[in-house]
Amino acid sequence: MRFLVLTLFFFILHSNSYGITKEYNLIDKKLIIFTNDEISNELDDLIERKLDAIFSVIDVNDSDSFVSRFNNLERNSQVSAPDYFVDAFLILKNYNKISKGSFDPTIFSILSKSSKPEKINKLLNSSALRKCVSLNNIQVKASNIFFKAQECTKLSFDSVISGIVVENLKSILVNSSIPNFSIIYNGTISNFNQTLDIKNYFDLKEEIYKIINFEDIPNYSIYIFDNEIKTYNINQKNKQIIDDKSVFILVASDSIVNNDILSKTLNLLDFNKLNNSEYINVNIPVFISYKVGTFTYYKHSRSFQKYLD
Repeated sequence: MRFLVLTLFFFILHSNSYGITKEYNLIDKKLIIFTNDEISNELDDLIERKLDAIFSVIDVNDSDSFVSRFNNLERNSQVSAPDYFVDAFLILKNYNKISKGSFDPTIFSILSKSSKPEKINKLLNSSALRKCVSLNNIQVKASNIFFKAQECTKLSFDSVISGIVVENLKSILVNSSIPNFSIIYNGTISNFNQTLDIKNYFDLKEEIYKIINFEDIPNYSIYIFDNEIKTYNINQKNKQIIDDKSVFILVASDSIVNNDILSKTLNLLDFNKLNNSEYINVNIPVFISYKVGTFTYYKHSRSFQKYLD
């Protein structure tokens, strides 16, 4: 299968209170499903086909994926796109608008050339590449017809792929009458009739565990900078790489996809202005921790209050 870098394998963790654990190695991140119920071969095949379908469309690491082929289109080209591409693109476009252009997934035009911060910083201020980085270079002519104005414009779904994967797998498991499960993939977690001890999977500050009651949160995504620069680590408005390791963000709405992309794009905001931010004052459950000097600030929306100890 194209989405598997390592062999898919199953195993039982006797120390795990949820019984059966199934682990998938997707590209460079593990996806883990915890459940008390054994997943049948038929259900496993369905999960495998779903993962393959998603990654074959929106994974830039796969040279044969649709997004990779889209990125290689010539100037002034148009193409009919599959549903996963259409839906994911509309999400990216929405958050580009919400962030007032700070988040721009076409910054991948630069990241595709280098992963070294020094080189990226130079490219961010290169007039030659300025025309490449703009979501306006990609237009939707009909419901699924996409027009690409510049050949050098390249797009990545790295900010939302985790949410798409987890949301689709949750739907499959619920529709297959699996009564309880947890899914964890690249910082996005979905719990269904059970909770997950995330201390085994995230190295967070002890204060975070003391403040937040994770057991009460059904779906959430967390953002922690992991030393690998992605589209959501670059503020396109300020032409700066945002790599502050002291920042922790958690978003816990009912939408798994929105949790994923919002937790990753909030890091582009000016935290000093958060009190007046639309995210802090609306009904989206958001928690942010950030450090200035030796002092750590904790801010959250009113709707997140119920998840605090």
